[in-house]
Amino acid sequence: MIVAIANFFFLGFLGWNILQWFTLHIAVPFTDIVTLGRLHPILFNAHYGWAVVGALIYTTGQNKIGLIYSNPLGMLWAWYKGLFLFLLMFQYDIPLAMLLNIADVLIRILVSLMITGVASLSKSN
Repeated sequence: MIVAIANFFFLGFLGWNILQWFTLHIAVPFTDIVTLGRLHPILFNAHYGWAVVGALIYTTGQNKIGLIYSNPLGMLWAWYKGLFLFLLMFQYDIPLAMLLNIADVLIRILVSLMITGVASLSKSN
């Protein structure tokens, strides 16, 4: 819904539909290539419509804004991980995607604690 409203404000009210064109001709094919066609049935499904597909693509990138300090490869990797979690959600249901996301967060916390020296795997006296 928000993507469709944004399209209206990006000259969609004049019938130009710039955001819709960009989504259908640039973002969706790029996402299809990056995901090696695994999201193809979802991206090119007429049942969902361009706004839902656009929301899928843009929201996985939107929550990665916090990684702006990261390099472009790190941001692309985080975006790709979000798309992978969407794929798992569509194919196997949301509990598996949530479980993998929670596991990822816990692993990142553990690695961060080990790097900073707060926690270690070896016991020292």
